[in-house]
Amino acid sequence: MKSKITYLLLALMLFGATTISAQQVACTLPLQNAKTNKSINTCTKSDPDKIQAIIGKATTIDKQVYEKDEAPIFTLNYDGLVIEMQSGVIKNITITNKKWKLNGLTIGSTFDQVVAKHEQIKKIYAADFNFKIKDTKGCLFIEVDELKNVKKIGVVFL
Repeated sequence: MKSKITYLLLALMLFGATTISAQQVACTLPLQNAKTNKSINTCTKSDPDKIQAIIGKATTIDKQVYEKDEAPIFTLNYDGLVIEMQSGVIKNITITNKKWKLNGLTIGSTFDQVVAKHEQIKKIYAADFNFKIKDTKGCLFIEVDELKNVKKIGVVFL
């Protein structure tokens, strides 16, 4: 009996891991340079050089290693955009001007446009909102002004 339960639990874990892996691959969340219209899929593996070749050269690139056996964290700084990545995976994105679009959203987009594309998770503060990013373990957050226009966009991938 115990072996059947163990087998069932193992099968469920493998199915869950396969489903999560498939979901990660299916994710599409484009980050676009509004001037050139060139974009990257923030859900796929990449490296700083490849990102710069597509969306443009970063103003600065910082490389930090916090732990001896840990992969370095790269921070690409652009005018109005910050991308943090580790081991070829984008971990954080912050957009603060109209030069960049994330899934078609940019600074000045309306709250209703964000709600039309993403499921709201919860309201944090009066002007801060969190949204689920479909098929990922990521979270989109926005900050809005008094007219409910977006003034800051961010993404955190867990």
